[in-house]
Amino acid sequence: EKSRILLRFADLIEKHNDELAALETWDNGKPYEQAAQIEVPMVARLMRYYAGWADK
Repeated sequence: EKSRILLRFADLIEKHNDELAALETWDNGKPYEQAAQIEVPMVARLMRYYAGWADK
């Protein structure tokens, strides 16, 4: 169950990459490209990683 929730969260992060990158840029002043190409995808990857540990 926990794993499924984290995987769904990762899917939603990827789906809303542009909006999340814009928020990250607005909040922290990071370049949009850095947020969209590095930061937000990294969060999705981390959620997938943690999903793998949720059922162990």
